[in-house]
Amino acid sequence: MGTRQGAAALRLLVLLVCGLLGLSCSLVVGGQGVELTGGDDQADISFQIHSFNDLGLLPQLRWKRATWFKFDPHYMTSDFCTSQSAIADPSRGCLVLNHDRPVALRQYNTTDQLLALLNSTRWRTYAAQRQLHVALCFKFDSGSDICSDAQDASDWRYTVDQLFDRIAALDLPNVTFVLDGVAVPASGPCLINRWSPWNATYIVGQNPAQGALDNNRTNGDETYQINNMPASHPVAAKLQAMQAIDYGKFLGNGQPFLFWEPSDEPDIAETITTYANGSLSTTGFRFAINIDPLQIAHYASYAAGPSRLSTAFDARVNSIEADVASAGTCGACPVSGTILLNNGTHGVEVHPANSTVQVDAPFAFGGDQDCHVALAESSNGHVAFTASCQALSAGANAVASVHALARLAPARKCAYQAPGLRKQVPYW
Repeated sequence: MGTRQGAAALRLLVLLVCGLLGLSCSLVVGGQGVELTGGDDQADISFQIHSFNDLGLLPQLRWKRATWFKFDPHYMTSDFCTSQSAIADPSRGCLVLNHDRPVALRQYNTTDQLLALLNSTRWRTYAAQRQLHVALCFKFDSGSDICSDAQDASDWRYTVDQLFDRIAALDLPNVTFVLDGVAVPASGPCLINRWSPWNATYIVGQNPAQGALDNNRTNGDETYQINNMPASHPVAAKLQAMQAIDYGKFLGNGQPFLFWEPSDEPDIAETITTYANGSLSTTGFRFAINIDPLQIAHYASYAAGPSRLSTAFDARVNSIEADVASAGTCGACPVSGTILLNNGTHGVEVHPANSTVQVDAPFAFGGDQDCHVALAESSNGHVAFTASCQALSAGANAVASVHALARLAPARKCAYQAPGLRKQVPYW
């Protein structure tokens, strides 16, 4: 197995172990560069759970620390809804969770079941520790004008109104709902401010251009607050279209950017590289994609990894942070020291005050290798020291400050991040 393949396999193994153990892990490119994580809204590059409409898949997502979700409430008329055992009253149609047009041969989860799940003790406990965001991408297959008096259009509006009222009655303080699909203002004048204060996604080239620039409430532009860019041909063309206006009102509005359905790892890498060359959102960039979040993290970690430091990220590496999980079995902790990350040899050198420790690839992670440098424990179980760091890439040297954070853990092991990556969330 080559160096690149071995490193990729190691990254994937690490991410899988973290997911299975319910641990928050991340891979990061530092300073003004791009950060990747599967953790709780901490990252520059992260994910939105996209169309996991089978609610049986959701429990695992708590272990992976998911906070952004998209579901597809698909409106179906009463004749279909009578085939669904979960629908109590099919008389005005129903909302079942499926991206493509549902078929009567199978049973689907419903919006009522989604609300019951979010209202459960387990999910309320999960939401109490973090803010959750749930985009509802409404589907309406009829050819009727959505604001017309046609029976199916009227029933769709009624059904969504009822859903909105039920959500308000549940009082889920840490769950924010987002309008998507046909429920956005551009679908018809009757939808403008209809479900306020919910925000809506904005799709460049599909929604009004002015919606990316102003917050006019009268025409519904105020509702558009989530920059939701689709993959295209070339994959980053829509991203570049938004970069041409410096993302308009979305750059500083406190909402992350969404980018949906890149097809493969090269597309993900190209998207990250394009994004890194423009303005960066202070609240992150999330891939909305149907694959498992650990897989998107694996794909994205290569794009944000040391092999690309010599291109898009070199100019942005001006600080490097390293989190080290330590067991505290070794000697006294140095107050200061130097960490050398060498991208050429894929090695890490730790230079405490009184010794030198060399760690070569593959990097120590979890139980792979004993940690020979320990940090002294403070009263709260955490210690920190500040040192200087030099990241060596193919084209240039970037000198940066390092903040190393460690927590004493029972495992008697430590973890080093891959070279050039800024922060690795402790995995205990």
